[in-house]
Formats: sequence, C-alpha cells, structure tokens
Amino acid sequence: MSLAEKLAQKSSAAPASGKQVRLKFVHINAWFVAKISLLLGLSLGIVTTLGTLVLWLVLNQTGAFDQLDTLLAGMSSGSTTAIGVKTSLGLGPVLGFSIALGVVGAITGSALGTIMAVLYNLSVKLTGGLFIGFITR
Repeated sequence: MSLAEKLAQKSSAAPASGKQVRLKFVHINAWFVAKISLLLGLSLGIVTTLGTLVLWLVLNQTGAFDQLDTLLAGMSSGSTTAIGVKTSLGLGPVLGFSIALGVVGAITGSALGTIMAVLYNLSVKLTGGLFIGFITR
C-alpha cells in the first residue's frame, strides 16, 4: 500500500452534507506542461516589455535621464569624453534587451516546467501520486 493510499484511508470520514470526490494524479503530460509554461512565459515576457516601455517613457518625460547626464558631467569635469546616459540607454536598446530577456525567460521556463513534469512522473512510482479532494454540494 502506497503512502497516498494510507493518507486517503486516514481521511476517509465523509462530511455530513455533500459528496466528497477524490482525484489521484498519477501522470502529468509533459508536452502539455511545456506548451502551457511556454505560453505563460511569453505572456510574462510581454508584460515585462510593456512595463519596461512605460518605465522608460516615464523616466524620459520627467527628465530623469537629463538630470543624470548633468550629474555625471559634473562629476567628470576633467574628462572630455563623457558618455550620456540618454544616448546609451535609448528606447531601442532598452526594448531590445527587454524582448530578449522575455524570450530567454519563456524558453527557460518552458524547459524547467517540462523537467518538473518528468520528475513528478518519476516520483509517482515512489509516492503513489497526489490526492486532491473536492466536496460537491
């Protein structure tokens, strides 16, 4: 008798009202998990890119880049080659980095989700699966 079945027998007391339904997860489809985790990763990448765009626009409109440029120019008064923050942190490079980060995150999340599904399927042989109980009314 597996550990999951022993736990199911311990909590077999049915509630007074409603019907108790128990599901036992013994297999997770790795391909399904890969697709879902890729979609979640891509949506998180889109949200990250839009958040980066909004943050850059707010910093640009408030003049934060210009103030940082003047601060750095004041600190490096002896140097003639002062690189501006606004030129190095332009909208194109920042959005490009954000998109690349979102794609890499989506691919990594998809791979990790698939690996976790495969590891769960291997651990089911030792644990007997995962019980989830519902009470219908």
